[in-house]
Amino acid sequence: MEGHSSKLIIGLGNPGTKYAYTRHNLGFLVLDEFAKERQIEFKNQVRFKGEVAKTEVNEHKVYLLKPQTFMNLSGLSVRKCIDFYKIKVKDILVVVDDVALEFEEVMIKPKGGSGGHNGLKNIESHIGKDYARLKMGVGQPGRMILEDYVLEKFNTKEVAHLGHFLDKGVQAIERWLDIGLEKTMNQVNTKMD
Repeated sequence: MEGHSSKLIIGLGNPGTKYAYTRHNLGFLVLDEFAKERQIEFKNQVRFKGEVAKTEVNEHKVYLLKPQTFMNLSGLSVRKCIDFYKIKVKDILVVVDDVALEFEEVMIKPKGGSGGHNGLKNIESHIGKDYARLKMGVGQPGRMILEDYVLEKFNTKEVAHLGHFLDKGVQAIERWLDIGLEKTMNQVNTKMD
């Protein structure tokens, strides 16, 4: 049975229409796209303080979680979810926006620090650092204050490429589910189209 453990994919973002198409909500957007392709729907789960969708991939139960706690408390929702479904930290993937990568760059990492990202920082405080993360590049803020930049909506040029970018995120998730972390890193981190 070891081969068929449950997987949890967490998309980070902030709830509410005000934040819907902001850079900080890339995690939500990628999960929405993944759910749409699989024709599954998110349901609000009060016990997890989040929205959850479920599917199966290669006999794995796969749970998608969008914490509704606001970014800075994401770990609370993650902890509740992994405790309830008894998911191991090695079976978690967090989809997150990253200012250290150019817009449209995608990178998957087996673990690491928060890089100053409040959502990751909070998750770390609940489950440690040993979870995989799918980093979705949003580029540098330039002269803008970081917080203002990530909470800003995508600009016209970014919107034009957003569909393709979200697809890259979905493909990376699918590969992670299909072939595991190591092989996915080899494929995704060497410039995936």
